[in-house]
Amino acid sequence: MQRANQRLFLLAPPFSQRSAHDIIGQRTAAMFTDGGIAAVSKDLWPDSISSLLNSGKLPFGRRIFAFVIAPYTASNLLHRLRKSDIAWILGPAVPMHSSPSLELSLKKRGVRYIFHVIDDWFSLPYYREMALQRCRLADLIVVPTETLLCKVRAEVPGAKVIRLEEPIDVVRVSPVPVGQPLSSPTLVWVGNPHNLRFIGTVADALCSLSQSHNFILRVISDRPPEIRFPVPTEWLKYSYQSESALLAGATAGLSPLEESPYNRAKGIYKVKTYMAAGIPVVGSNIGYQKELIDHGKSGFLCDSDKDWVANLSALLSSPSLARGMGSEARSVAVSRFSHDAVRDSWVEAVRTLFNDKLPGN
Repeated sequence: MQRANQRLFLLAPPFSQRSAHDIIGQRTAAMFTDGGIAAVSKDLWPDSISSLLNSGKLPFGRRIFAFVIAPYTASNLLHRLRKSDIAWILGPAVPMHSSPSLELSLKKRGVRYIFHVIDDWFSLPYYREMALQRCRLADLIVVPTETLLCKVRAEVPGAKVIRLEEPIDVVRVSPVPVGQPLSSPTLVWVGNPHNLRFIGTVADALCSLSQSHNFILRVISDRPPEIRFPVPTEWLKYSYQSESALLAGATAGLSPLEESPYNRAKGIYKVKTYMAAGIPVVGSNIGYQKELIDHGKSGFLCDSDKDWVANLSALLSSPSLARGMGSEARSVAVSRFSHDAVRDSWVEAVRTLFNDKLPGN
């Protein structure tokens, strides 16, 4: 039974993870509260300041943010937590810091610590030690995929780790009517700018597709792409509040990936975004996408350029097919990835931690 003075703090780095607000934001805090656990969501540092300093417009901005502002603001917040609290942190408390000094200070004060691992940082030399140190400190490690669950168990034997499906706010991201007919069918990609290189893996397929179909590639990200694609392309600046409108009218959502241990463990949050918005997904037949995308029903999985051309051609040639698959994708998102769908498993994981016992590993 949870005691009255016990609180759960959901702590997100707003700039480094654009989906953080859905995964452990206000909607998730409300989900826990509905489940009987007092929870609040807090940003570890001001989103406005981090966006400005990480914009690249100030040559010294990133260093000041990473080594001064983020540690200072995160430390002020974390030091308000008391012994009976639980701190659920999405990623490291401070970006670019291998030392878990803030997380260690929580443990010394008796605050229990949940480390939410969103990617296979163990396969990246730069992030490996960061992830290992925090996993060793954590009272519970949360991961989004079975592959990542196995990786954590192998890297940190005896760790208390559980796999939880990461939710998307299906109210915030939902199908919206297109205000005006689009001038051309649109294929959309949404994500962090540094992941735009994945579109390069299907550049030849898109070029071949453009010989028989008119379409626009819509890129939605914080910054315009620095690379040029071999098809007509438009860039729309990402907005958390307006994501549904930015995605509206798309024929398909693209999720190309390169084969690698890192990509096989990813939670592929953009796929959930497309599905919640009622857009069929066309993605590489790699990793967790094999489970997220029901081939031929909510989208298509591709193993070759030939597959990409054929599957995208089918959707561009048949608006009714695209609408039907998009409707199926939306239904899956609501039934499987919504906060209502994941509430029981998330609440139970935290409740057992409040009670000083954990789900079976």
